[in-house]
Parts: sequence; structure tokens; C-alpha cells
Amino acid sequence: YHHIFGTNTSSVERLIIKKNLMGPCWLTFKNIEANSAKKTWCTFECQVQSPRDMFVTPQDDPNFQPPPPLVVLSLKIQACMNLAERKNEIVAVSGVVHTRVDCNGATPNPESVQSFTLVRKLQNVGLPLNFEELVKQSTNFPVKLEPSERSMLGNLMTKLTFIDPDI
Repeated sequence: YHHIFGTNTSSVERLIIKKNLMGPCWLTFKNIEANSAKKTWCTFECQVQSPRDMFVTPQDDPNFQPPPPLVVLSLKIQACMNLAERKNEIVAVSGVVHTRVDCNGATPNPESVQSFTLVRKLQNVGLPLNFEELVKQSTNFPVKLEPSERSMLGNLMTKLTFIDPDI
């Protein structure tokens, strides 16, 4: 034979096609075993010995549930050029988090929207007058002033770990 169909298909693609895992769906697993060592960022990891132990949960199943709400994060990173070192530096990071987005329809709950902004002072550049006082007074739109780029990025990573966005 000159060509064989499916030789370039990965095992994950074959599993998705064979088990009909198209689109968002609930999966049911049987005979699961908990992993002793964590390999991903997931809170719970398990494995099955055979693909036969995994199947799509039908919608008429009594255990079927609607999809859970998603946590959506919109992130904006502002950078500027450091002319002395000829590289971009991150100056500010802002994020808007919606903690209860319905993936099947409209999301009418604006009370679950939160925001944050992290700003740092540039070297040899002063902040605007009364900036630190205004930052301390802002309650509905929290702004945090960071001393350096490293501490700002560390704080951002801590926030991302705490928020744990789905999208």
C-alpha cells in the first residue's frame, strides 16, 4: 500500500471520534483510580484502564445536570518601551472577572463582576500628583500600586491562581 488512512491521527483524536465527544458534554467514568502523583493543575486527577470505562452521559440520565457557570477573565496588559535598556516593560495590568457566566444563554447577573488593576512606578518618572491618595480612596474600582515589575507580576500570578478562570 502506498498510503494508509489515519496514520497521522493522534490517539486523542481517535478517542474523541470513536467516543463521539463532540462539543461540550458530560462524561461518565466507571472503574476510576485516583492518581497518586499530580500531573496537571486539576484539583482531582483520576485514570481509567480502558476507554470502554468512559462514555458520554445521555441527557435523559437521572444524574444529568446543566453545565456549571464559567469564570471568565478579561485581561489587559499595558507595556511601554524602556529606552535605556531597549526593551518593553509591563507598567499596568487590569482585569475584569465575571464569576457566573451561563454558557447556554444570557448572563444577567452583573453583581458577580469584579475588577482589579495593578500599577507600578517607572524608574526616573514621577507619578501624577495625588495619585497614591486617589488609589487609596478608590473602593469601587480597586487599584494597587506596586513597587516593581517583579512584585506586580507576582501579585498577578497570585490573583490568577485565586480566581482560577475557565476562560
